Formats: sequence, structure tokens, C-alpha cells
Amino acid sequence: MTVTGVGFTSQRSAPAVFVEYTTPLFQSPDSIWQFIFAFGRNSVFFTVASVIILTSFHMAVLITKESRGLMQSFHTVVYTTSAYLAGIFGLLMYLSTTDGLVQTREIVLRLQANAFQAVLDIIGLGIIGIEFSLPASAGPGPIVFQDLSAMGTVLFAMLCLLMIYFLYSVYLGARLNHRMDRVSSVIVVAGILVSPIIYIAGSAAVTIFINTYAGQVI
Repeated sequence: MTVTGVGFTSQRSAPAVFVEYTTPLFQSPDSIWQFIFAFGRNSVFFTVASVIILTSFHMAVLITKESRGLMQSFHTVVYTTSAYLAGIFGLLMYLSTTDGLVQTREIVLRLQANAFQAVLDIIGLGIIGIEFSLPASAGPGPIVFQDLSAMGTVLFAMLCLLMIYFLYSVYLGARLNHRMDRVSSVIVVAGILVSPIIYIAGSAAVTIFINTYAGQVI
């Protein structure tokens, strides 16, 4: 993915020390530095994303009490879901760096914002009794599909398909690697789906704690 340009930024220049030592070896030290930086950033993203998915997947497996060990969950994430994560990340990076796909990018961002705000409303107003809202610049809003370009429509459809195949690979991982039945495998998939909700709930709890007790401690 790094070779194809994912994660690159043309505005990043190489440090003077790097240029000094690599100029005799390469014609464009800046390009080499950008590649190294992009490779490192992509690697960090996939490592963090894989750890989060592995933790969510195995915790859901443990809930069903049908776990066959952490290594089976590791195999599921590394050898199946990681390919779809790479595809999703590649498409999102392409959407975020291509000027002609602004409408598609806005739709993806609005979908995320609306989903997050819905969860915040359930946790805040429905459970805790406190209203939480996203910043105005990243808040929820209407989603309009009519203005999508042909390329934007194709990319959005590909992103949806990758998400579906990602969840299906989670289901197969539970079925094949942990020898689960269909019901338990669906529970594991549900665990992956609710993991962002757990993150949002944790963030909300931390916010409440800070707002309630930080002033008293200070």
C-alpha cells in the first residue's frame, strides 16, 4: 500500500541530516524520506487497528465461553480480517486526499458523526441524563446521495462491500478457528460492532469524571 502512495504527503521534507547522508545514494532524498514516513505511519495504523480488533474479537469469544485460545483469535485477525482492514484504510486515505471526491468524503464523515451522536444520545440522555454533543465542525447532519459522482458512488459501494466482507471474515473466524455454532459466531460479530460503542461510553465516562471531579480536586 505504501508503494502505491497510500499515506504519502508531498509537503514533508527530509531532515538535513538525512539529506546529507543519502544524497550520494539517491537522487531524491525527500521522496525516500516520504516513503519511510508513510511506511511507518501505515504500519502504526495497522498495528493499532489489529490490536483493537483482536482485543474486541477475543473478548467477544470469551463471553461465549467457547474460546479455543488466543492464538486462534490471532490467526483470525492476522490472516483474514487484516486484508479487509487494509482495503478499508486504503479507500479512506484515497477519499481523504482526492479533491474530486469531496461529496463522498462528506457522506462517510456524516455517517460516522450521525452514528456517534446517536450513541452519545443513548448514553447521555437515555442512561446518564446528561446531554453530550460532538463539536459543531464534526457534528451530525443530513446525508445527500444525489450529488455523488460516478467514481464516488463506486468507491462508496466498494467501502460498504469491504465492511460487509470484514464482518463476514469475523464470522468465519469464529466458526472455523474457534469451532463455534452460528449463534455464537453472530454474537462475536455483534461484539465487534458494539466495540465502538464501548469506546464512546468510556470516553463519555471519562468526560463526566473530569467535569464533575476535576474542579473539586483542583
